[in-house]
Amino acid sequence: MNLRARILLAVVVVLATAGVVTSPGNGVPAEPLPGDAPVVVWTVDGQPAHPFDNLPAEAAVRLHVHWTAPLYCYVASWSATDGTLALFPTPWLVTDLKNPMAAGKVTLPGKKDGRELAWPARAGVPGITDYLAIASEQPLTDLEAVFARLRQASNTTFPDGSMTITAPRDRKMASVPPVLPLPHELLRAAQALGAEAAGGAMSRAQGRAGIWLAHWSAAPPPSPEPATPAKK
Repeated sequence: MNLRARILLAVVVVLATAGVVTSPGNGVPAEPLPGDAPVVVWTVDGQPAHPFDNLPAEAAVRLHVHWTAPLYCYVASWSATDGTLALFPTPWLVTDLKNPMAAGKVTLPGKKDGRELAWPARAGVPGITDYLAIASEQPLTDLEAVFARLRQASNTTFPDGSMTITAPRDRKMASVPPVLPLPHELLRAAQALGAEAAGGAMSRAQGRAGIWLAHWSAAPPPSPEPATPAKK
């Protein structure tokens, strides 16, 4: 084996040990290899997200999940303005994906009629928005009951199929939980993880076998600088 081949082999070994596979350079984010927990990567407009990214209104948010067995996935967001929103699954959301997800790689919220869907960053929401993901080997019926009471992501509200947030289906707005506390222990546990990363291996839920959590925080775009008055 020549020197160049040995160097390339060493690089591959280092990346595999770190649990990372490089992307093919076509805009697809680098993908960690799954170990003893599902791996997630959040993306914004098709690019890997970073903690506390400044998201312009309508930026396309997606969650990539990779695991070696079927999973039930639940995604929500929280902000001081909106409270908790159910992003996936919801009865208003028509997509090719449904729980349980097949083993392998999936991108939420999925596709409709061959078109890739995304959750648009909410316009006019000041402060931090927390994106919370929960993956489970078994259905979480208690969490699903909470999602049924939340405001929900929808691509069936408007004729053009655009994604929006609407009232809970078959319920009145009075059923929506207050902004605080988050309405389920797993959502609270996910938010408590901190937001130092926007991807990687999910964290195990304490005291709950076969359940993993992830958390990413985003911020609104910075306010424009005030115009400087022209000198007379």
